[in-house]
This record gives sequence, C-alpha cells and structure tokens, in this order.
Amino acid sequence: MKAKGRHGTHSPFVYAFVEKVLRDKTKFVLQNNVAPFSKKETAILGRALQYLKPVVVYADDAMAPFLKQLQLSNTTLHFEIQPMLDESNYIKDGLFFCLPTEKNVAFLKKQFSKQSQAAIVLHQHKTKEAFEIWESLGEDLQMKMVMDVWHFGFVSNHSDFKMKQFFRLR
Repeated sequence: MKAKGRHGTHSPFVYAFVEKVLRDKTKFVLQNNVAPFSKKETAILGRALQYLKPVVVYADDAMAPFLKQLQLSNTTLHFEIQPMLDESNYIKDGLFFCLPTEKNVAFLKKQFSKQSQAAIVLHQHKTKEAFEIWESLGEDLQMKMVMDVWHFGFVSNHSDFKMKQFFRLR
C-alpha cells in the first residue's frame, strides 16, 4: 500500500510523525549553515530528530558537521554524534544519518541484518542515481517501515512494525 498523506495511513507511527514533524511549524535555525539544506529542510530534519529522540546519531562524513551545528544552534536536541562507517557495535537506540551512496546503503543493509535499526537518508531525489539507490534500500525485504518525505527518507526494520509499510508523504 502507498499512502500519500496523513489520512488513510493506518499507522499510528506515521500519523504522529506527520502531525509532530511535517505539520509542526517549530523552526530550527543554524547560525552557520554548513550543509546544502534550505531553512525548511533544516527545520524538518530538526523536528524529525527531536521526534525520534535517538541516543546516538551515526553520521557519514558529509553530514556530521551539519548535525553538530544543528545541535549547537538548538538546545532541544540531545544526542551523541558518532562516525557511521566505523565498525564498532551500534547501540539499539541509534539512528543512521547519511546520503544515498552505494557505499552507505551497502553498509546500512549490513547493519540492519544484525539488529533493529533506523536511518534517515537525505537528498534521495536529487539525482536519478540517488533515487535508484534509495529505492533499492526501500525494497530490501528487511526494511519494515519506509517513508519517503521528499526532503529525506526514513527506513527501519524495528520489530514494532509487524508488516512492510511504504509511505510517500509530501
């Protein structure tokens, strides 16, 4: 099933995500914008991180400076930032935050096969190649929750999601 809005989603998680992240107007401002995000994208990503409440965010090299600046500029975000491609043990309440590259997606699939995880993938619609990489991640059988929010994508294999769900929220 592919739902395109908050009504008809039949998913409490997605409905709450739409209400508390996409429809909320709380602004997240960066003092020095270090990533290629608009003010709207920055606010949505900030609200998503606030809603998901990760203990640790594992970021690829391109996104770590953005996360650090977002944290410094907004006192409501509390998480530790760690490098994503480090082979250390990932904690269950962690969140991966990365661009859609072949290397990142292969790494995510490997990590998701080990334990329940979640990831935010950014700019998945920027190029045809990025979109194809994003689609391959979403089609992976171990992904139980896939949300395409245009500005970013969210995937999870958490056991709370009993069956595969795919949502396009714009």
